[in-house]
Amino acid sequence: MTSFESNDSNSIEAQGISLQIWRTEFLVLPIPKRELNANTPVEFDITISNKMLIHFRFNRSGSLIPQIVGSNGQVLQMQEPKNRRKINKYDDYLVQPGVSTFTLLYAKLSWQNKKLQFQIPDLPNEPGNYWTVNDMQLGTYQLRFIYRTNIKSAVGIETVRLNTQYITFRLIEPVATNNSVEVDSIRFETLVPKQVFTIPKKQPDARTFLKFGLKVTNLSSTPYRFKFYGLIPELQSINGQLLSLSYSRNALKLLEEDDFLLAMPGEDLTYFVDGKIYWNRNNLLVMGGSDRIGGF
Repeated sequence: MTSFESNDSNSIEAQGISLQIWRTEFLVLPIPKRELNANTPVEFDITISNKMLIHFRFNRSGSLIPQIVGSNGQVLQMQEPKNRRKINKYDDYLVQPGVSTFTLLYAKLSWQNKKLQFQIPDLPNEPGNYWTVNDMQLGTYQLRFIYRTNIKSAVGIETVRLNTQYITFRLIEPVATNNSVEVDSIRFETLVPKQVFTIPKKQPDARTFLKFGLKVTNLSSTPYRFKFYGLIPELQSINGQLLSLSYSRNALKLLEEDDFLLAMPGEDLTYFVDGKIYWNRNNLLVMGGSDRIGGF
């Protein structure tokens, strides 16, 4: 987990503590093919902010509980992790006044016993232990996370229940190609101009530079604006497994009106991000880059 200063109030707050699903309002998830190890990965960035004058302890032991609501307004039945962790005091993380901390959860859509499952890990870095919703269908859903914690106050220890805002996600039929999807007459296409990269030598300054991007085409009759800052790649192995992602932030760029690019009907916009491949100090081959809003 990483700490950073924040004044973002777009979340539900209790006793000066707020919880938010950051950078996400609407997700479109293609249903994976019914093949071995095929899945659709999903990343959730959960941010908890301390707006009190004192610190508090954020416990990471099985504390974030997902809740999914169907299009009919009913909460879906969710299967608890088989080996759900109990609260462990050694998993406490101290959140100082005026500071936010975030954690990444990597969920996935996959087929099990001819039923489409949505699985959300109980803990970061423990992807084998999931909250599970079975028999998902095409359609639109809402999701939030619930968190309970104890804080010290003037009257003693208080239990605080927090929940994030709801975000919307839609399950759609798999697209014909692996690099594009169309939603509400807007087409999104992943661009990788160069398909083959040379592994650099194991030298301190050896780098292989790469470029990937996103092309957005407005097929509707309405002008739309799009924000391209904050693009983060998701990489899968050849067998469909999501590769581990590390993310850190040392600043936060505030977006202005000029950062939202206009696409008139029939027009397209293309945005590229630069990255590099190199060997780190632990002798691991790494692909890294900047999201251009203060994160790496």
